[in-house]
Amino acid sequence: MPKRKSTEAPDNVTTAENRGQMLRHLISRTGKNLTVFQQEAQLPRSTLNALLDGTNDVIKAEKRTAQAIQLALGMYDDDVIEALGLPPEVQRNWYTARPAPFGHGDYVLDEHRHLIRLDRPLMGDVVLPAETLVTIDTTTRDYGIQLVKLVSGEFFAMKSGPAASAAGRVIGRLLSADFGAVLPVDVPLQEHAQN
Repeated sequence: MPKRKSTEAPDNVTTAENRGQMLRHLISRTGKNLTVFQQEAQLPRSTLNALLDGTNDVIKAEKRTAQAIQLALGMYDDDVIEALGLPPEVQRNWYTARPAPFGHGDYVLDEHRHLIRLDRPLMGDVVLPAETLVTIDTTTRDYGIQLVKLVSGEFFAMKSGPAASAAGRVIGRLLSADFGAVLPVDVPLQEHAQN
C-alpha cells in the first residue's frame, strides 16, 4: 500500500518540496480530494502531482496553471500567495481577475472608487457588520478613515497616518457603507410612543 502524503502545513515554505506540501495542505482544507480538485482546476494530473511533490516548483508555475489553482482553491489571492511564500517577482502570475478582496480585480465605479463587500465584520475606528458593501477611494491615503487589510486577511478601519501603513496594506479611504445587503428589507418600523 503506498504511503499517504502528509496534508499538514510545513513549518516553512522555502523549498519546492515545502511549497508542494503547503499546496497539498491548502487543497485538503477545501475538503476536495485530489481528483476533484484536479478536475475543477482543469489541470493534467501529472502537472498537479509534479507541483505537489516538488518536482516542479510552484514558483515557476505558468500563469494559466497558477490561476486555475487559485480558482479551484477558492481562497483570496493574497492568502494563497502568502501561504506558498511566493516572492514578489512571481506574484502577478497568481493574481486573478476576481473582484477585491478575493482577487486583484475590482468592482470599479470610476477610476478611483471601488466597491468591496466585507466578508467579515469591520473593526477599528469604524465598526460595520459582515456583508456590508463599502465604497473606498484608492487614491486618498493621507486623511480620513482608511480601510486597511491586515496580514490575517481581515479588514480594519483606522484614521490615516503612519499607524495605518504599519498595520497592513492600506486599501484606501472609506467613503460610504451600504447596509442594504445586511438589513432585512421588510421589517416594519416601530412607531414612537406618543405623549
